[in-house]
Amino acid sequence: MPSVSVSSDELRRQLTMLAVTAEEVERAYKTILSQYRQLGGRWNDNKFRELGDVINESVSSLKKIQLVFLKGQKDMIQILRAVEEYEQTNLNGAAQGSFGNAPQGAGTQADFGGAAQDQAEEGGFTLHYSREMTDNMWQRNVESTDAMIDNYKEALMERGVPDGEWLNNTLSRHRAAMLEQCGYELDVASGHSQDSTNDANAYSWPGDYHAFYDQLAEEYRQYCQNGGQDK
Repeated sequence: MPSVSVSSDELRRQLTMLAVTAEEVERAYKTILSQYRQLGGRWNDNKFRELGDVINESVSSLKKIQLVFLKGQKDMIQILRAVEEYEQTNLNGAAQGSFGNAPQGAGTQADFGGAAQDQAEEGGFTLHYSREMTDNMWQRNVESTDAMIDNYKEALMERGVPDGEWLNNTLSRHRAAMLEQCGYELDVASGHSQDSTNDANAYSWPGDYHAFYDQLAEEYRQYCQNGGQDK
């Protein structure tokens, strides 16, 4: 099998780039949501509502892109761990062979080939998200989820659903399911999927927000017809 030369320093640089890119994607969709909400104070018509559907679909797509970069970070960390262990083994071997007089910088390049490459590709070395990283990502998920719920509320009220018990309960249910889905994904990323208390399929993001909002508005009308009080 051909060998590939890679250094841990280069992998760390790539990890930094992935982290920065993920943050930029997150900043982009938060800016889009913020600017859209600001438009609501002076522009509220059918075009504004149609734009809201496009905004939500765009934000969902950007979140999926962000997850790709976060997944890339996780995979890169596994490879980095393998390279660091390879480098350390190589450095220790050189040190023992020269009674501790190994030249500075020895072992800074790792040749990935044969069993070493197979082990890295198969995830033989696994490094999960730290507690700090998990906590930070959870806070970001809460913030973006709250922004999405605000959009849900605006879209439903524009479809005739009043701000009352039914709407509040519905939004709370969706918010809880979104966060549970995020919680499970973070459990997986932090190595706690086996003992996770979150449902792996708690929430599915809508593919068509216009149809999704219409469906929820219809559910409200059925609620009223069945004797609900939020009329």
